[in-house]
Amino acid sequence: MRLGNSLNSLFNDFIADYLAHMNHEEATVLEASFKYLTDEELIAIRTRIQSNVPPDRYKVWMNWMLRSLNNSELIGLLGSMKTGAPSNVFQNILDITKSVIDSERWLKMKLSLGI
Repeated sequence: MRLGNSLNSLFNDFIADYLAHMNHEEATVLEASFKYLTDEELIAIRTRIQSNVPPDRYKVWMNWMLRSLNNSELIGLLGSMKTGAPSNVFQNILDITKSVIDSERWLKMKLSLGI
């Protein structure tokens, strides 16, 4: 019982910190980014970050997110990555997606994206 309460408390603290972080990011970081950086500069920053994340780490980060997206969200994410991400990053995301969603859904994604 004590271990369960401790785990629940840790989870609640994590969620509170996460939501505070996201609120700060939305209210200040994104606003400043859009105000002071061009679209091209933002894309270049995103590309540098994506290109420097090792594929195995990217897989850990994306594993649960990809599973949780509905088809429209997944098509939107993959479609934007298809046009904006470096080809090796996009291919890695496709490989991860294929490994975490069922084959019928994967086929729908491929058809929708024309890949």
